[in-house]
Amino acid sequence: MKSRILKKDTVLLRLFPGEEIIASLQLFAHNYQNMFINFTGIGAINQATLGCFDIKSKNYIKKELTDNYEVVSLIGNIATVNNNPFIHSHICLSNDKFEVVGGHLMSATVSITTEITLSITDQTVARVEDKETGLQLLELEDHGSHQSI
Repeated sequence: MKSRILKKDTVLLRLFPGEEIIASLQLFAHNYQNMFINFTGIGAINQATLGCFDIKSKNYIKKELTDNYEVVSLIGNIATVNNNPFIHSHICLSNDKFEVVGGHLMSATVSITTEITLSITDQTVARVEDKETGLQLLELEDHGSHQSI
């Protein structure tokens, strides 16, 4: 992984063949401890595990992919759980038949390159476990700016 600071709050990452996307984002986030980060990306992968959360079972249904795919869209954020970075990411992938599949990104291995642009804030945003689903959801009410829309 290589990185370049484009401006104070924006960093560009380039991942190389064999690197795992979520693990690379975790490694990057440790340099920006307790800062909320949004990211987007494109690239190519040759292995991925995607998930779709099943509300009834409160578990992810997982799908393993082991072919060459274009990363049509990678999007997500990095918040904090117990003072550690927590990656929440979704991905859309396209195969050589131009069929698209997407879901919650559990893991993905870069085949050629993956380019990720990260927007970094100086704010801490935590995730807390939601009792109903068991998921780690963004906690926003503690900072006095909660509004119902």
